[in-house]
Amino acid sequence: MKATVAGLALLIATQTAMARPIRVWSHQELYTNSDLVAILTVESVTLSAAVSTNNPVPSLYKDYVAHCKVLQVLKGDPTITTVDMPFFQSPDGRPGFNGALPAPFTVQKTIDYLAYLKHDPEGGWVATAGTYDAGLSIKTIKFTFEARDLKLP
Repeated sequence: MKATVAGLALLIATQTAMARPIRVWSHQELYTNSDLVAILTVESVTLSAAVSTNNPVPSLYKDYVAHCKVLQVLKGDPTITTVDMPFFQSPDGRPGFNGALPAPFTVQKTIDYLAYLKHDPEGGWVATAGTYDAGLSIKTIKFTFEARDLKLP
């Protein structure tokens, strides 16, 4: 009996140890560490030709680029009107792998995002919390729901 209990405890401890720790960012930390804080809407999403090194499972998640219109700059250069941002996501909407928090981008025109972004060394923009945890830096702030979207019988 003691061996069974000890075995179960070891099994549970092993499973817990395999979890990836995720840093929780406050809005203040995100703001302070960002080069650009803006309200965005996604104009289009294209499949990326390159596979990101941050993509945890390239056979499962696809790399995309969100082409965003800047609605309002809250921090950073106020003349910025567009942002192209790489992200990975499951094409069928599966949640992140091993704690990954992908950016919640969609092309629905009824959704606006609060985005905390940093300059990418290659000249673009990336999520302040990193591509792997982009969902921590990209917050859905407006979702306009209309009854016709229900499609009920």
